[in-house]
Amino acid sequence: MEPDNQVGLSAAEKFEINFARLSEALLTQQWHGHCEIVQNWQFPYGDDRSLLTVVRYKRKFKAEDGHIREATSYLRWSKGPVQGYHWDIYPDDFRHREWALVALSRAPAPPRDWRPDADCRG
Repeated sequence: MEPDNQVGLSAAEKFEINFARLSEALLTQQWHGHCEIVQNWQFPYGDDRSLLTVVRYKRKFKAEDGHIREATSYLRWSKGPVQGYHWDIYPDDFRHREWALVALSRAPAPPRDWRPDADCRG
């Protein structure tokens, strides 16, 4: 019997987590496929904040003028009286892609629930 060279390691350190397989297991809703975890995201227009890890949802829709437009929402955590995840125009920093993945798996559907008949992708 070989000695255990992994004594003192945490469970996560004893094996490497396959991010793609974990994502597939946690993200089961159809709208999850329209979300992305963006690492090293930075606020536009020269804001000097540090790089963030954010969860972004993009969807295309047909505007009243007939043009195809794209809407973007970001996942946030509410610290107020009604705590929980919600979608907003500003993102929260989830710091690590694993934390962002867990947040996305627990989030409610984005605004205007995605439906195949409402999708305007070419």
